Amino acid sequence: MRCNRCGALLNASDICPNCGADVHIYKRIARASNAYYNLGLAKAQVRNLTGAVESLRTALTIDKRNIQARNLLGLVYTERGDIVEGLSQWVISRSIMPTDNLASRYIQEAQKDKEAFDSVTEAISQYNLALRGARQGNTDMAMIQLKKVTAAHPNLLKAQQLLALLYIQNGEYNRARRCLNTVLHVDRSNTLAQRYLQEIRERLREKRRNSPSGFLPHTEEEGKEPLSGNDVIIPHSSFRMPGDGAATAVHILIGAGIGILLFFLLLSPAIRRSAFTDGQAGSSQLTEQIASQDAQITSLQSQLEEVQRQYTNLQTTGGDSQDAQSLIASAQNYLSGRMLESAESLADIGDPSALTQTEAAALYQMLSENMKSFAPDIYDSGKKAFDAGNYQTAILAFVRASRADTSNAEYVYYAARAYAAAGDMTSAAKYYQMVVDRFPTSEYATEARGYLAGQTAASDKSTTAGAQSTTAASQTEAPQESQTVVPQTVQAQTAQAPETAEARQSAAGEA
Repeated sequence: MRCNRCGALLNASDICPNCGADVHIYKRIARASNAYYNLGLAKAQVRNLTGAVESLRTALTIDKRNIQARNLLGLVYTERGDIVEGLSQWVISRSIMPTDNLASRYIQEAQKDKEAFDSVTEAISQYNLALRGARQGNTDMAMIQLKKVTAAHPNLLKAQQLLALLYIQNGEYNRARRCLNTVLHVDRSNTLAQRYLQEIRERLREKRRNSPSGFLPHTEEEGKEPLSGNDVIIPHSSFRMPGDGAATAVHILIGAGIGILLFFLLLSPAIRRSAFTDGQAGSSQLTEQIASQDAQITSLQSQLEEVQRQYTNLQTTGGDSQDAQSLIASAQNYLSGRMLESAESLADIGDPSALTQTEAAALYQMLSENMKSFAPDIYDSGKKAFDAGNYQTAILAFVRASRADTSNAEYVYYAARAYAAAGDMTSAAKYYQMVVDRFPTSEYATEARGYLAGQTAASDKSTTAGAQSTTAASQTEAPQESQTVVPQTVQAQTAQAPETAEARQSAAGEA
């Protein structure tokens, strides 16, 4: 298990060994998500795909970074014929963990056979058309399309269920049962298929109840009297008079012509009506899109003209300060279509209030509306540089991101971490203090307070150590000052010492 903040491997402790974050709650969440993943895996192994989908969705609701649950959910969707939903889960999984992920292999295998993939995509499109036709009342056309889809892709459970529903509406219960049995063979606990089977049983039970004898209505053969022993059964003759082959061909052609004529008479009005309705809907939607795009183009053109005017005025009035040069560079990038570079140059302006010129302030206000939307891109580039150990580049990107979006605590926090990693403790303390002041209730404020407290303690300790060293130096200098006087005393004592020694020697001789 890895830390949800820094990605480091966790041990048995509830504290991350790398960043020091409290991962107790995160571990409980991960264990709960893994429990639902295990439940979903057990259901998928016994082909309870509906239950597996519910358990795996619960696991992802608890922890969206559960890669194993997301990959298994994609496999279950693919087994049910929902290849698009399966690919969506695998793409999300690969974006969360780009390396050492089975989702990459699943995507490659799904896209390897392009013909099969195109066939599945076409089948899904036909299913959508059939569903739309069934809602509009064109059940005949919908059944024709669904038969083609289910014949080519039996595992597309949605198509099987819709075809069974249409069969039930037409009273063809045996065919509906075959479709539903195919669904239950793939997904044993499919709720919709079981409900349709229950509907068939209830309809047959009601039909038997309404029949005169309490059973199903009698057919023509059941109404005939039984044969007695004297009845003679004359078998049907299979003899046919030999005919002309040309007449047979003519009959076949006439039958084909009648079939084509019936097809156009019965189905072509519905096809034309459906095509006309789709054309009207597409035309209105296209008109709305064109109008929206025209409005956006007009707005962008007016905005570009205003930026060009403000940029020309600023160049005319002059701007020698660093902030003014950054503003000019931002405007140049904006006019050239380099929006990200424009946002980065604008974020280099440390104090926008210092732009006292009217043209500069107006141009900054206009460009700042574009700056905030690119803050995540600037932050991502800084995060990559930080992970690679390029701390100076990371500092520049994090500072730009924090200026571009002043409401995001994470940008300021990582700027402080980058300064600390680069050894600039003063700037790191400045940005940690900024986290505490601006975002006192955020998850980063606790770590920032701890860092600032540690810096304060270290500063106090260094101050105490400096005071002690000053006292020791003063004590060391005192003997050196007394030594300037001591030599005179020593000389006086040494001048008197020989006399005292000789006197003692003469006194000893006399004794």
